[in-house]
Amino acid sequence: MKKAENRRLMILVGILILSGGWFLIRMMSDGGLTGGESRTEDLKWQRHSLPTLGSIEVVDGSVSEARADRNPFLFGPPPTATPDPRPRPTPVPKPTRRPPPPRPSPTPTPVGWRRPPDFTMEYLGNFGPVGRRVAVFRKQVDDSAEIKVAGEGGVVEEDFIVRTIDLESVVIGFVGYPEKEIKRVPLAQE
Repeated sequence: MKKAENRRLMILVGILILSGGWFLIRMMSDGGLTGGESRTEDLKWQRHSLPTLGSIEVVDGSVSEARADRNPFLFGPPPTATPDPRPRPTPVPKPTRRPPPPRPSPTPTPVGWRRPPDFTMEYLGNFGPVGRRVAVFRKQVDDSAEIKVAGEGGVVEEDFIVRTIDLESVVIGFVGYPEKEIKRVPLAQE
């Protein structure tokens, strides 16, 4: 393995020496690298006059010669902006707040109408079969309480009519008033 590397190295060194020798011989000959017989003494220098070239400037689409007093290092007036051919976007409308709902006007009271009396009793619950339910009310009088009982259609305290009895509320009507005058009384919390 080492002999093969040494042999290659010797071949390369031989090629380098031969090419270096050829280059030196070529350089030392009279022609140098070009191989010609020319010398610097044979060159003749001549002067030629060239016409001056005028600069051309385009102004307003026509060609004219540039002014001599123009300074290329100073800026001229700024160019005019090219108009944008794209259509302008339509602006997004701002969200508008809805006006608040109108305040309800008080219902006009009919002539001769009077306010029904206040129902101050508590509804305690009901008992009895479905067709014959009975509502139980409690009326607080000073330090004691009175219990009143009435079925559907019955009158309590001579002013109030029990219209319907539900599981968690009772509908009370008023004696001497139309049937649409009602008040729903929920089940007492205690």
